[in-house]
Amino acid sequence: MEQINIKPFIRKSTGKSYAKKLRAKGFVPAICYRQGKENLMLELAYSDIDKILRSTMKLNSIINLDLSEYDLPQKRVIIKGTQHHPLVDNMLHLDFLEIEKNEKIKIKLPLILNGKPEGVKMGGILQQTRRSIMIEALPENIHPNIQVDISEMELGDTMHVSDLTLPDGIIPIYTGDYSIASIIAPDVEEEEVEVEEEETEVEVEEEEATEE
Repeated sequence: MEQINIKPFIRKSTGKSYAKKLRAKGFVPAICYRQGKENLMLELAYSDIDKILRSTMKLNSIINLDLSEYDLPQKRVIIKGTQHHPLVDNMLHLDFLEIEKNEKIKIKLPLILNGKPEGVKMGGILQQTRRSIMIEALPENIHPNIQVDISEMELGDTMHVSDLTLPDGIIPIYTGDYSIASIIAPDVEEEEVEVEEEETEVEVEEEEATEE
């Protein structure tokens, strides 16, 4: 798993007014937390946010926070939550979760479908009903995404989470055997689209949102 080194600043104040001033100066407010430890209020330059977003893992990267300027040890964190501007999609706030060495973490990875299914060659329609799954793994075992080969799927087939071939060390976390993709006949396309929308609503409920 890719690691990124950034040097944040400790925030001197909190509140919406102070956060607004920070953003006007090119900084993003953030918080670093871990159960049993005191929360650490931070601010990051937009250039550090760009560094994260340009990385291979993007928001799934391991981030090393260099706090030597404050005589504090380096913290190893992952991004646990984000807040974006509703119109321009700028990052407004970050939540960092501190992790320990050799500690498994839970994270959501995107599913990338590869290959042209046999059922599509026969006139069927591919419907992807789930675009990411939650997994648990050591940080070093986590990949940017999960590649899914669907080339052997035939008309009427449905692929579920349990059908995935996952890289070593990655364990899927799910409460039901969710479908990932289906090959349907053209005349039932409208019905299947409604199912996909329901699945999407479930994913939204699973997302962790934070507000300062």
